[in-house]
Amino acid sequence: MIKIDGINYATTIYGASVIGFESDRESIVIPPFIEYEDKKYKVIGITKLSFASIPNCRCITLPDTITNVDDYRFYKREWYLEMMLRFKDIFYVNRLKNFINLSLEDIRCIIKEELERLNLSFDVVNISGTSVEGLCSNQVNSRMLLEMKITAPRKLLLNGECLTSIEVPDTVKYINHYAFYNCIDLENINFGKKVNNISLNAFESCISLKNVVLPMYVSSLGARAFKDCTQLKKIKLSKYLRDIGEEAFSGCKSLLSIKIPKNVNTIGIRVFKGCTSLKSIVVDKNNDLFDSRDNCHAIIETFSDTLIVGCKETIVPSSVTGISDIAFQSSPPRILYIPKGITKKLTIFHFATFKHSMQSIIVDKDNPIYDSRNDCNAIIESETNTLVCGCQNTIIPNGVEKIANFAFKGCVLLKSINIPDSVTSIGESAFSDCSNELEIIVSDNLLNKVKLRKDIKIIRRK
Repeated sequence: MIKIDGINYATTIYGASVIGFESDRESIVIPPFIEYEDKKYKVIGITKLSFASIPNCRCITLPDTITNVDDYRFYKREWYLEMMLRFKDIFYVNRLKNFINLSLEDIRCIIKEELERLNLSFDVVNISGTSVEGLCSNQVNSRMLLEMKITAPRKLLLNGECLTSIEVPDTVKYINHYAFYNCIDLENINFGKKVNNISLNAFESCISLKNVVLPMYVSSLGARAFKDCTQLKKIKLSKYLRDIGEEAFSGCKSLLSIKIPKNVNTIGIRVFKGCTSLKSIVVDKNNDLFDSRDNCHAIIETFSDTLIVGCKETIVPSSVTGISDIAFQSSPPRILYIPKGITKKLTIFHFATFKHSMQSIIVDKDNPIYDSRNDCNAIIESETNTLVCGCQNTIIPNGVEKIANFAFKGCVLLKSINIPDSVTSIGESAFSDCSNELEIIVSDNLLNKVKLRKDIKIIRRK
């Protein structure tokens, strides 16, 4: 590593790259060349995380020797940048100051004006949080890729006013990673007709976004694409959508309903985690891999009859033979029905995360593994007499011997529970994340054998 004027460099036979800064200045000028031990190096790149140590810097001036700026260098920051537009290693448009204050249309106009001045034309084909790419034509119609490195701003401004709506040009085909990450004022986005890919984290934390209609030809929705869009109520997925990435809508707590198109063949894990308002899930009847049979408001993997995604209005169909252990990470169903075909062991993870709204639990009387004897509103493993899952209206029947770990986790509406004398074991976290007002009625004999939360009110039964 070489240190010159507060800037750290790494060198190779090709040149030098900026890898960090030792002083936090408001303005930094990176030179086009550096000299070290009688050798002259061209400064050609900026590597990952090199700006992390200069939180107060507001202006970076880059030399026209730079040919590489790694992704995420300006992630979640607002910068005033110069010389960030490059045409391979040959052409630069200088001094695009205050770039983050411009709308996409303004960006296109500036690019067009600068390139027309040089007898070049430019069509935007890709917008991301760190770059704008397009095809550039010269007078002899030789088309080459032009790339401009920018930031993913928290606010989009035009003439000092916050932009709440964005028009994506029809020439754009890709919305790349972190393109609109944390744009907190963005309420509406109108996509161009040719957008076919929305990459990971593209609209994450756009907390003002309320309604989204994906264009027809979007085939891939990246991981966490709309994560934590807390006011998003409606989204219409595209007709030709094939892939939905993991956690694509995680944390969208206002989302009310979702329709899965017929061409979807991949659904990532935890796709609706934390979507506590979600009450309607419908899969297109012509989808070959997934279904929502019997109006169950869930996503079922057709070939395995496994429920993989549910919501608070889910009614588990009798034909289902398996439930994914993360199926109800959005919200548990108000009424949980365990059909006779569920014979695989239910783990603590199946219902441990969110049980705040679960009101009733019913196990089919012909289920060979589990029961809900005496209408107890609980799932009991018949062979071991272990209560594995309860809810706010559970009455633990006499004969239950064990209460599993996390059995009542998250039951915030559970106010009182009576532990019968037949119980000999209680999982240490059986009542974790319950109400502070919870009362547990228990015998002195059992209290001497188990550990319960210290903040739980214990009523001793003689």
